[in-house]
Parts: sequence; structure tokens; C-alpha cells
Amino acid sequence: MAKENRPEIANSSIAASVRLSQMLKLGKVIVPEVDIVTLPLQEFFLKEMRWLELFQATFSLERKSFASGGFRDAYLAKAISGIAKGKYVLKKYKENKVKEIKELFGTMEAYTRYVVQMNALAITLHRIWTCKGQSWNMDQLLSTQRCTTHLSTGICDFRGLY
Repeated sequence: MAKENRPEIANSSIAASVRLSQMLKLGKVIVPEVDIVTLPLQEFFLKEMRWLELFQATFSLERKSFASGGFRDAYLAKAISGIAKGKYVLKKYKENKVKEIKELFGTMEAYTRYVVQMNALAITLHRIWTCKGQSWNMDQLLSTQRCTTHLSTGICDFRGLY
């Protein structure tokens, strides 16, 4: 490039001192939209009608709920470790409903176990009723049925049940 076509470069100089309070006003702190959470989870194995051993799973959990129902708020999460990779919906009981649940079921854990077991059964019945023309027996339907839950918060995943 010929010297005459080059842009002119200004002489460098050191900027004047700037107060910290002024620097802080220049930008906004960016807060992450997700939290990293590790939860103890447990699976319910429908075929054997029993709860499996606890295990740990880590998720990237969005802070803002994307849906809300009568008892729980739903949050989108992505598995990081401890459970199959993918997206999950984690549900948390609303604080104002905890007292009602405890009055009816004694503990949040008892209620969550009840919800998981009833949903697993309902999903199985749905599969039976929609298997038109297919020869399924109960052992085949139940052998793949596992529900994962975090008992104190009501986080449930019915992946693979539908």
C-alpha cells in the first residue's frame, strides 16, 4: 500500500485519570440468566414398584420460570452431569402451597412420591390404551418406565415414558 493511501494514525497518549464511580456508571453488571445446581435425585421403577438409590445430577437452571401452574413453577434446565444430557423441565412447588401440601400429606417428600407414582401409572395406562393393533404385554410396557424426581422440590422428569 502506498504511503499516501494509508490512514493517518493519531499520536498515542495516556488518558487522564478517571474516578472509579464514573467508571462504574459506564457499564452495567451482566448477571447470568442461569444457575448451576446439583440436586440429589431418585428414580421410581414402575415395573418393580420401588424407588431406586439416590444419585447426584448437575444442571444449568434458568432463573426465570417459563410456566406456572396451581402448585408449581416450571423452569428449563440443561443436564451437565449425572443424568442423560438434554433439556429437562424442573418444577418447584410454590411457597404459598407448601403449607397446604404438608397439611394433606405430612411432608413434601410424601406428596412428591405420590405425584410421581400416580403420573407413572397414568402414563402407562395411556400407552396401553393407545397401542392399537400392537401386541404389548405389561412387562414390556413397565420395563422401560422410570421417573426421576427430586423429592423435596417436586422436580420430576418423565423422559422416555411417553
